[in-house]
Amino acid sequence: MPKRYSEEIRRKVLELITAGRTVARVSADLGIAEQTIYNWRRQELIATGQAPLTRAGLAELAAAQKRIRELEKELSRLRLPSDEQDAAATATAHTQILQSPLTTGTVLAS
Repeated sequence: MPKRYSEEIRRKVLELITAGRTVARVSADLGIAEQTIYNWRRQELIATGQAPLTRAGLAELAAAQKRIRELEKELSRLRLPSDEQDAAATATAHTQILQSPLTTGTVLAS
């Protein structure tokens, strides 16, 4: 199972690299695999927009954007009527109530 490092350790390692220490030196000094440090640096560059996404990252982004579009379409279908439509619907409902047999004085036979 891979060893887990805290965010604080990752941040300090990346600060050392940024300050000019080599990955090999930091790896040897701290006992962290070089590839792990390279991975952290790559992730940091992507997170800060300094490096492009990987293919897997691009695929994940495209899937997320597609899902967002689907949810936006669903939301627009479920959205409450606008004020204009709401007012028209209310007026229609009032008219229907006023024309119903109970309000016009007509008695329903049982």
